Amino acid sequence: MDFTEKFKALGTEIIICAEIPQKKCGVFPNIKKIFYDFEKKFSRFQPASELSRMNQCSGKEFNASPLMIEIMRLAKTAHKKTSGIFNPAVLNILENLGYDKNFEDIGGINQNQPASAKIYTVKNSAFTGIKINKMAGKIKMPKGLRIDLGGIGKGFVVDLVSQKLKKYSANFWISAGGDMIFYGTNHGQKWRVGVQNPLRHENDIMEVEMPEKMPAIATSGITKRVWRQNGQAYHHIIDPRTSLPANNRLLAATVVAHNAWWADVLAKSALILGVEEGLKMINNEKNAEGVLIDSDLRMYFSDNMPKLAQI
Repeated sequence: MDFTEKFKALGTEIIICAEIPQKKCGVFPNIKKIFYDFEKKFSRFQPASELSRMNQCSGKEFNASPLMIEIMRLAKTAHKKTSGIFNPAVLNILENLGYDKNFEDIGGINQNQPASAKIYTVKNSAFTGIKINKMAGKIKMPKGLRIDLGGIGKGFVVDLVSQKLKKYSANFWISAGGDMIFYGTNHGQKWRVGVQNPLRHENDIMEVEMPEKMPAIATSGITKRVWRQNGQAYHHIIDPRTSLPANNRLLAATVVAHNAWWADVLAKSALILGVEEGLKMINNEKNAEGVLIDSDLRMYFSDNMPKLAQI
């Protein structure tokens, strides 16, 4: 039978579509609970979440769950592999710019946020300085450091859920606000997915045929989560080199990779780096391809992305 479920979590729409054998229907996992539990643990907007408690404990050892240890280890790996461009230590900056609550509660581009007198900067050395003791289950962040795992979290939980679904379904796809993974086939055909036009979100600008070795795709853009503070428009993709929202001619980046958390990281990093350096980074990865879209809707492809794309 075909199973489809749609619900809201992590500030976005979650979609699960799967073919499930009849004998597996009675033991199919509660997907909603997995996402809700993840949000409860990793949301920076929930004061009681594990992430919020860890941020409050910076400068001291924090007793972390195995899942927190795992995602933090991946975040440190991503930080190193992107030469610091992926840097979750941006929470102080995001809040200072007005992104201090769920985006639905901010009011978006039409609402001005109050300015803060504090100035925050990102220091790569601070994130590198996080100590993770897997055996002891402890994390120690430098004093004053506060992190936002939004740049890796959705991809991470999509991968987590996909590993569980493989036990129940040979063919499925999962989407968490543009972070997607595909498994098996679409009724015998290869999976295809549309890439959104960053200026007209209801339309697709191209289509991608998902390769078996790279079943995950993620898109990062600057045209959705936009708000104003003191008359200045801001978005949530922070360039750690300037401690300000990324400012180049790119509007969106889409990356295909072997798992969703890495596609998520590469898409955000490429968007920050810009066309030349962004494509260079993607091309240096063995199992990754991507497309970058600028303000004129010009598309820039990694070396082998044209083989997957249909415009």
